[in-house]
Amino acid sequence: MGIRDAAALAQVLQTAQQHKQDLGSLAVLKRYDHWQRYENWVVLAFTDILNRSFSNQWLPMVKLRRLILRLIIYWSFPRRLLLRLMTGLWGRQPQLDHSSLAVLQNINI
Repeated sequence: MGIRDAAALAQVLQTAQQHKQDLGSLAVLKRYDHWQRYENWVVLAFTDILNRSFSNQWLPMVKLRRLILRLIIYWSFPRRLLLRLMTGLWGRQPQLDHSSLAVLQNINI
C-alpha cells in the first residue's frame, strides 16, 4: 500500500466515522476498493507494458519503442499525462486533514 492508497483509505474511514458507520463493515471497505481499483489497475498495466516493451529486443518493438519515446520527448501532452500518472497526480485525489490522520492512529492493526 502506497501513501496515496493510505490517504484514500483514511478519507473513506473518516467519512464513515462521521456518519457513525462501522469502520470494518464491507460497505465501507467497498467504497475504498471502488475508488482505488481502477487507478491501481491503470498503474499496474502501464508498468507491465513498460516492462514488456523494454525487455523485448524484437526489431519492430524496438522501433515502436523509439518512436513512442520521441513522441513523448517532443509532444508535451503525452509527457504531461505520463508524469501525472507516474507521480500519483492522476485520478481522484484524497483530501486529508488532521482528523483523517487521527482516524488512522486510532485503528488497531
